[in-house]
Amino acid sequence: RTVHRDGFTLQIDAQDSLGLAAGQAFEPEVLAGLLRLVGAGDTVLDIGANIGWFSLHLARRVGPAGTVHAFEPEPFNHRLLLVNAQANGLSCIVPHAVALGAETGQALLHTTAHNGGMHRLYASVCCEGPAVVVPVRRLDDLLAPGTVRLVKIDVEGYEHAVLRGGRALLSTPPRPRVVSEYCPASMLEAGQSPSAFLRELQSWGLRPHTLD
Repeated sequence: RTVHRDGFTLQIDAQDSLGLAAGQAFEPEVLAGLLRLVGAGDTVLDIGANIGWFSLHLARRVGPAGTVHAFEPEPFNHRLLLVNAQANGLSCIVPHAVALGAETGQALLHTTAHNGGMHRLYASVCCEGPAVVVPVRRLDDLLAPGTVRLVKIDVEGYEHAVLRGGRALLSTPPRPRVVSEYCPASMLEAGQSPSAFLRELQSWGLRPHTLD
């Protein structure tokens, strides 16, 4: 199914998980916050890229001299991410069919049939679908410190594991800005500590803000 939003042509999932076909503005405050923090030529990470909604907007902002690394491990979402990047001529999007975590290896991605944006790297009451094996990589093994301007993370409660695998990149000056989902209930279900997540970010000199 194809929709046209914000000057982009997008293939979406059958459930319209982002509400784009229904005319909704998906997380407009997040999008506005991300776009305020980057400019032409920047390198940006979209961790939990889904079908590429944020990646497309960020790619348009950073332009052909910039790079958007888009991480999406779920196979169907990843295919849509590829299609959407190609359909809109955004070659600066570099797709990665991997999850990010604290250690390199493999993990079970638990899926849900009713929302393509709620798959999780842990068993959850939200995930009634089959689990698929996905590769897991450490961010520090993929990118060097000092090369990234902005990191967006939305991985349904698994955010602290992403941080632990990217300590060098995220804590070494010049530090990137980090825009992350913060959902304590999901973090606790994932076996993560919401307070430890915040303390680690603050230990790197980052200060918490809401996007308003």
